[in-house]
This record gives sequence, structure tokens and C-alpha cells, in this order.
Amino acid sequence: MVVGVTGGDRLTLQSADHQLYKIQLLGADAPEKMQAFGRKTKFSLSDLVLMRTASVQLLEQSQDGWRLGKVMVRGQDIALTQIQRGMAWWDRPNAVWQEEADRLAFEAAEATAKLQGLAVWRHRDPVPPWVYRGESADVVRKN
Repeated sequence: MVVGVTGGDRLTLQSADHQLYKIQLLGADAPEKMQAFGRKTKFSLSDLVLMRTASVQLLEQSQDGWRLGKVMVRGQDIALTQIQRGMAWWDRPNAVWQEEADRLAFEAAEATAKLQGLAVWRHRDPVPPWVYRGESADVVRKN
């Protein structure tokens, strides 16, 4: 069960045995809270997942306790849905963890959202979250 949403690409799951898992969505990098659309991306993710049953394929864990994972709700890859809505960028650095079919779907979804001018793509020059955070675009993050 998804019991919390921290941002447009981070959530907390509670397992059947009541263990909590902090998850960074595999394939999505949403604006930070103080960026344009930061709060809207969180609301979008909340709308998709909060208090819903989810399945997750857990991957790497970072030092701060966040786990990279592919989260599915009602058969939908939630990270892909966020990108389709224009609420996140495709997280290319962490694409190394994605299957080839997922990489292709995420790339196409981002291109379509951009062409349609959805959410973050409404701005002429949107600032990617990794730039906002001062990270290099080619750094693989595990958080």
C-alpha cells in the first residue's frame, strides 16, 4: 500500500508485514519542490498512488535509505504515467537499470509530452531537476 508521497518521483510503501520502503521511481526525475511544477508533480503522483495497492521491483538502495524501484499500480508503470503527464523528465542516467522496452517507452513518452507542451514542458526552457540540484546530467543516481 502506498502510504506517502514525498515528491513527484518519490513515495513510501508499506508492505503486508507493515515494513516501510522509501522508493525513488525508476525512470522518472520530477522537479524539486521549490521548482516550477514541483508541488503539482507531487499532487499528480498522489492522485495516482496514494492509499492504493502497488507492486514494486526493488533495485539499488542509496545511503540515505531510498530505493530505486519500478512501481506498478493497476497495471500502470507510475513513473511512465508521470512522464506522459509532463510531470517528470525521463531519468536517463538511471536508464541503465531499465529494460530496453521501458527505455524506449519512456523516451517516446517524454518526447510526446514535450511536443504537446504538457506541464513542465509549458515553459520555453524548463530547468531539469538535475540541473537545479547542481548535478551532472550523466551521473547515475541511486537515490
